[in-house]
Amino acid sequence: MIKKFYKSTFVVFILVFSIITPVFPNKTAEACYPAYQCMSKSILPTNYKLYFSNKNRSKGLLVGSLAIGAAGLIPGMSVTSFLAGSAFGIKEYSKGYMSYKVYIKRSSKSNKKGQLKFVYYKEKNFKGATKTTYSDF
Repeated sequence: MIKKFYKSTFVVFILVFSIITPVFPNKTAEACYPAYQCMSKSILPTNYKLYFSNKNRSKGLLVGSLAIGAAGLIPGMSVTSFLAGSAFGIKEYSKGYMSYKVYIKRSSKSNKKGQLKFVYYKEKNFKGATKTTYSDF
């Protein structure tokens, strides 16, 4: 008798809750990734301003190459994934850029919001040869 009472109470609770729920407005969460996509053009600086910097990529390279390599050890995956992860890590450590800075500014083009400037450095702590790329958003 007690089990029947709890079951019927539970069913009534679910029914009442399902009827009341649509009355409350549903708020959708909005997120932007990467975050600069949400910036309005008016708040972006007119000249390049430092947005992000990473003075040592070696830990990220290590974790990334280990993750790719570890996928090769999952049953059903091939050993080539392990070899690819190892090769990726070795190539990035030996020939890759080990630090970088990202600058942001307002775009002069009317159909674009802003421009990112990436400056890559060959050595850690922003030293060595540099490579610069630009990206509009």
